[in-house]
Amino acid sequence: MLSFKQNFYITGTIALIALAACSSDSPTTAGSTTIPNATAEVSSSSESPITSSSDRKFIIAPNTENLEVSDEERAILDSLAKAFPQKYTIDQIDGMTRFINYDAQYNFNTPIPEEMFNIPKEDDPYFCSVGVHREESGLTRSINTNSRRTLQTTTLLTPDNSIAYLAYGEIGSSVETVKNLFLTECEATNGSFYDYYPNDGKVAVACAVKNFTGFPFETIVSEQQNLCDNDYKSF
Repeated sequence: MLSFKQNFYITGTIALIALAACSSDSPTTAGSTTIPNATAEVSSSSESPITSSSDRKFIIAPNTENLEVSDEERAILDSLAKAFPQKYTIDQIDGMTRFINYDAQYNFNTPIPEEMFNIPKEDDPYFCSVGVHREESGLTRSINTNSRRTLQTTTLLTPDNSIAYLAYGEIGSSVETVKNLFLTECEATNGSFYDYYPNDGKVAVACAVKNFTGFPFETIVSEQQNLCDNDYKSF
């Protein structure tokens, strides 16, 4: 099976959002240090540009004011944002459809994360769970609220100096609120936004951004505490 880096070149290149606290009146548009509970061990070089996610919930704010994207880079970002459609196989014996992943989700070659950690703590009814797929430069994040509404976010660092942010879930009446928030954070990072379900009651969105400051995967992992804390504090 191809790795993400191979898949990216061949194709052309996590978090419930304060459902009780956010308003859904927004109009529709378009399209640190971690706290491990087990083996997760996050470290960053002193030379790595550490970012601050402020109150962001999806997309890490780059540590620079220069957000220039060339036409060539934009074409790559646009392609990357659209590169995660639903994928499935047909069982050769019974003809059944076997879904591998859904829109705005990535099918990791290593289905079991190499590292797992929860924020703020495992026994809290609201905690953020992060699974790290280090060999594929990706991670998934979800927030546990003891409810049936779920939203999973995925972050992938690609070989061409881009970062793909994906969000997928069924969250009822909060769909537009979440989409608008995701889009706002994407636009603030000069990213390419894509909505896989523009007229459906699901969230399946992607944002591809240029890795402006070139921060490594370790920084992306370490920033998950900021993003998780922002979700947690919303409840």
